[in-house]
Amino acid sequence: MTTVSSSLPSQFSQQTLDLQKDFCCNGKDSRKLVRWVTNSPGVYLGNKTLFSASDLSLSNWYQEVIDYQYVTILLDPGEVNEVVIDAKYIFAKAVWATDALESLKNIEIGINEQQGVVGMTIPFFIGVPEPPIYDYHLFNDLFSINTSSKIGSKIRFNNVSPYIVAISMLHAK
Repeated sequence: MTTVSSSLPSQFSQQTLDLQKDFCCNGKDSRKLVRWVTNSPGVYLGNKTLFSASDLSLSNWYQEVIDYQYVTILLDPGEVNEVVIDAKYIFAKAVWATDALESLKNIEIGINEQQGVVGMTIPFFIGVPEPPIYDYHLFNDLFSINTSSKIGSKIRFNNVSPYIVAISMLHAK
């Protein structure tokens, strides 16, 4: 496992996020892309709109950030890494080798559940669960969660793919 300091170029840079270059207009691209146009999500295939939903518009959405941290983790195939966090919002982006097969690009993310307190919905463990309880999800490129009720103090990444992967994670509170 290698942890890279935030002094390296961010995986959230404009160059990385600009997925629209040569995508929208030529009609020859067979990739499907989810993107937000006028704050509404849509699925596009080249220059064709396959799906759009104005009722899912993000124009009234915001996230107040008091503090944030950014970390990049390199994981070998089969490697597991645990990151200690203090967050209400997590955004993770996986960067794969260009020759990686789409069907094999999988990262398992385990979110350590928060400790329970008296008055929470039962059944809920009161205090810090020991051993830790993780809520697992599978993603291949992007993962985002925005809820303080499910995020505890640790995130566990498990590279279940046969490829080396770089995971850039922004966590904020």
